[in-house]
Amino acid sequence: MEEKWQELEGRKMVGARRKTERNGRKNGGRGMRSELYIAEGSWRESGKRGNPDSDDTSERHANPSNLDDPSDGSHRFSTISPKNPRVLDYSIAYFLMDLLHFIVFNPRDLLFIANHLVTLFIFLTSRYLVSHGAYAILVLLILAEITSVCQNTWTLAIARKNDAIFAAKLYDPLSAPFYTVYSIIRGLVVPYFVYKMFAFYASGAAKSVIPKRVWVSWIVVILIDISVSILWVLNLWAEFYRERMGKLDKKIRYIDVYIAVRAMLCRPRQ
Repeated sequence: MEEKWQELEGRKMVGARRKTERNGRKNGGRGMRSELYIAEGSWRESGKRGNPDSDDTSERHANPSNLDDPSDGSHRFSTISPKNPRVLDYSIAYFLMDLLHFIVFNPRDLLFIANHLVTLFIFLTSRYLVSHGAYAILVLLILAEITSVCQNTWTLAIARKNDAIFAAKLYDPLSAPFYTVYSIIRGLVVPYFVYKMFAFYASGAAKSVIPKRVWVSWIVVILIDISVSILWVLNLWAEFYRERMGKLDKKIRYIDVYIAVRAMLCRPRQ
């Protein structure tokens, strides 16, 4: 069937060429090349639309990296490789369970609940709405989870520091390194990556696979999440500074008392 279809389209092409040549001879050869190009191009396009066995559309969806220019690697922002859906499914399941855990056991922690809802929105739209953009989203997830081990340890330490000596001893030396790494990742690395995402999507390189309203919503919610994270760590830095200044004031008072007592004891008797 495909051979007959190709033969039929070939005959159409030969007829179009002959007609174009006749018109070209009448016009003294002017416009022959452009007419041939238009005729040949229209035949190719009609062939793609008319051939039921054409796999152009399926190939584009199966290998979306073909849609973008791979010269600078930016096409990865719109791709979703065969391994990405499974990773996204596991990530969606993890955040759903974690969200339920917060709702049941810690419903007042609105910051983390909102963070999980935003993350699930991006995952679900990437996985089930457009089926693209997994690379950029998973890179952001990795950047966000780099500090998870340190953050979880710090959270457990701050929760038990009042009734466990080990937790209190761990909290003090862990706070400053955790705040520093978190500030660098959330304040510098992630915003730079989001800027690269925005520049790629705004260029229109992925407009055939990711609608504008989708990637704009991603950028907006990611920027909101980054802003909240920066405010959170800034508040931690301010609290850390107050604690250190309070301890410094206590040390200064102790030193003043020690100097005063020492002076009284060492005063020569008259």
